Amino acid sequence: MLLNLNSGPLDMPFDQVLASADSSSGLLGSNIGGMRILPATDRNGGDRRHKRMIKNRESAARSRARKQAYTNELENEVERLKEENAMLKRQQEQVHMISLYTF
Repeated sequence: MLLNLNSGPLDMPFDQVLASADSSSGLLGSNIGGMRILPATDRNGGDRRHKRMIKNRESAARSRARKQAYTNELENEVERLKEENAMLKRQQEQVHMISLYTF
């Protein structure tokens, strides 16, 4: 059943339209005159879902920031260890050269 809200008088009262939508679909989740009618629980559930979605996005952003900080720490440690390794190799080479000349 289509209902044109822009026309003059309606063919049936609004209560009957709601009742027919409720009886035909089992829920008030149908389109009536281009407007979607949701039960109060769906509206509140939608708010809860929206809040949960926002909190989830914020949590994901915090998680990405922690991961980035950890990755940066690991990269810094890699650079420090490379420098330390190069220094130890130079020291080892010096000790090796000294040992060759002392015998």
